[in-house]
Amino acid sequence: MDVQDLTLRLAISNKALDANLAETFRKAAQAALDGAYEAWKAKRGIDQVERDTPQWDKMMKATKPQYKVLVEAKRDEKNAKRRLATAIDRYWSR
Repeated sequence: MDVQDLTLRLAISNKALDANLAETFRKAAQAALDGAYEAWKAKRGIDQVERDTPQWDKMMKATKPQYKVLVEAKRDEKNAKRRLATAIDRYWSR
């Protein structure tokens, strides 16, 4: 094992940790959004909201900040997984 091999393996390890953290954040963001939906419905005494209804539109507007966090977390997770795949490809292509 030479220095280049160790450097590439370390890069893979770091990217794997980043990808795992990004996945954890995405799951937390999804849970927060689901919780926001449930809180919105509970506050109004609603069990279910049908899509494409005025209530749906109101719920989407009220939970937009949580949705935005989820979209960003999904993007970050996708990028972290891509960076991990790139690091692995670099390791195998040397």
